[in-house]
Amino acid sequence: MKKLLLTLFALSVFHFASAQCGALVALTVTNTTSNSAVISWTSMGTETQWEILIEPADGLAPSPGASGIVTSVNPFTVTGLDCNVAYELYVKSLCTQTQNSGWAGPYNFSLSCLPQGGIPNDLAQCSDSNQACFDLSQNDSAIIGTLNPADYTFSYYASQADAASNTNPIGNIQNYCITAPASGVTPIFVRLAENAGGSVQISNFSLVVRRVVTGTALQPFLQCDEDGNGQITFDLTSVAAQLNTSNSLTYHLSSVDASNGDGVNAIPNPQAYTVSAVNSQTYSVFVREHDTGDCDVIYPLSISTLNNCN
Repeated sequence: MKKLLLTLFALSVFHFASAQCGALVALTVTNTTSNSAVISWTSMGTETQWEILIEPADGLAPSPGASGIVTSVNPFTVTGLDCNVAYELYVKSLCTQTQNSGWAGPYNFSLSCLPQGGIPNDLAQCSDSNQACFDLSQNDSAIIGTLNPADYTFSYYASQADAASNTNPIGNIQNYCITAPASGVTPIFVRLAENAGGSVQISNFSLVVRRVVTGTALQPFLQCDEDGNGQITFDLTSVAAQLNTSNSLTYHLSSVDASNGDGVNAIPNPQAYTVSAVNSQTYSVFVREHDTGDCDVIYPLSISTLNNCN
């Protein structure tokens, strides 16, 4: 009688353990790209760890020593796959070090090779503040490239995560307004999807908000030390004639100062800028044209001295 009770107890324990390590059903592959896929399954037990095996389809069950990817995540994203290859998916539960559910599967799938779309271009706007509005649709033709527009759908997103999950697409792409970060650069992501196969390509470009651009170098100044006192005085404001502008101008000794703001470390008396002429030298000056309706422009200017006028 005692032996019978022990046997029944052992069988009940085995049955309980088996129930906790139930079979897997409803293997599914979704959100495929040309090299990745999201796989998921439904467990009939309470285990929290599984092993995933993906191999080229051959119609044969996994060998006894086959090993795959161990994970505690469901769904699970698999990367590094090849497109136009037939695969078989198997998943099993890992309940203890010695007990598993056995392989569930196969689930057969393949990934479409998405032809490469075009490369979107960065879009730039000038602004006196950090705010600007962009027409993202200017990149429509660049994104499609040589693909047939009837076979593909694309949308714009503010984050790579949204593009990957196909959530929160940007609504008004013809008038997308942003407040740029300190760098002036805001990334935009594009999801290009094949209508028939569902393969996805994600690309990105930048929205650039800037206050200044670099203009062409101005005609250089050259002057000799006529009175031999070792100094030469230049009237930097005469460059306004070259620029033919009524906008205000400031003059700086470095491009950094010229770029950093309105009048930062500007030369205080540009009408009489005096430099040493003890030796023949060349100095750099950066002229910033302040344009309230457009980008300010920074023009490089070289001024050279000659200590001998002969």
